[in-house]
Amino acid sequence: MSPYWPSSICPPCWRGPIAARMGTLESPVIDTTSHVGLGSEWAGGYVYDVSPAALLCRASFGCKWCLFLLKRCREQQLIKWPTRSLRVRVGLGTGEDGLTFRLLLNDVKVARWNDLVAYTTLDDPAAAYIPRRPRLPDVGSPRTLALAKAYIQGCMRDHERCRAISAGRDGFKSAHQPSRLIDCRDPRRPRIISSSGTFPTYVALSYVWGEDQSHRKTKANLSSYETGIDFETLPRTIRDAIILTHQLGVDFLWVDRLCIVQDSQEDKHRELQCMLNVYRYAYLTIDAGSAEKVTDGSLQDRPPLNSDLILPFICPKGSAKKKPEFGKLYIAPASLKLNHDVDTNG
Repeated sequence: MSPYWPSSICPPCWRGPIAARMGTLESPVIDTTSHVGLGSEWAGGYVYDVSPAALLCRASFGCKWCLFLLKRCREQQLIKWPTRSLRVRVGLGTGEDGLTFRLLLNDVKVARWNDLVAYTTLDDPAAAYIPRRPRLPDVGSPRTLALAKAYIQGCMRDHERCRAISAGRDGFKSAHQPSRLIDCRDPRRPRIISSSGTFPTYVALSYVWGEDQSHRKTKANLSSYETGIDFETLPRTIRDAIILTHQLGVDFLWVDRLCIVQDSQEDKHRELQCMLNVYRYAYLTIDAGSAEKVTDGSLQDRPPLNSDLILPFICPKGSAKKKPEFGKLYIAPASLKLNHDVDTNG
């Protein structure tokens, strides 16, 4: 047994799934079934067989991974066949789901545990191999906004598709531009501007109205909103979007209730025709998915991930002579979910 073997992991798990890095460096776990209704056939990840009886025995001696699986087996009522072999498949998802940790028992997704995340901290040796980081709970803090800005700049610099969209924005015809934007250069005194045939870089807001919109652009306040809007009278979600736009270094923001004259059918008809392109050619879209209504706001602190399990991660060795490095792999339920379908936003 390796001298680095921790007492919290049993020998079979150390030689098996831990040595295989919980399948995180294997091919992604995918459903290979091409037709709906034929059931699922899974491939990828790391696969091994164990009996519930063996899990029970190893868990009683303190193996954290066996105890974790034993709980899942009891939830799935697989423990009633204690001597029957159980197939365990672990690994990461694929595509947009590529940061999701997948656990399958007998190649069936574990109920209530379909959505797991595997992550590690930025300063951990495992960070070079595990892409997800722990959730930052203080989403409105300067450090989080600075990190978001750096990620976005990296996206525009390194992603070919994002650069192509940005280039396409420059040739966007004025007939399909939004007529108005919110000037956020002074975030405490925003004002409405007319695009006037130009097409500046802007951010779009997608959010749930959720209640009566008392503060909105109308024919009566059209000119006063161009002079300036009292920041404190705006709903919190829109205030948060203005602050976020300014902090990201973008001058302009598009919000439907302030950039479309709400009591003008003619203006609504004209602006709604270009709605697809409003979002398509935005520098980015803020999805205020944590707010059930516009007065809730979107920059409130998030609950941290409650890590259910911490496992050792054996980093690949650079050479045969080099001693292995050990990091930590955190596995937790992806507890934070959007409480709405983004297609229902405004």
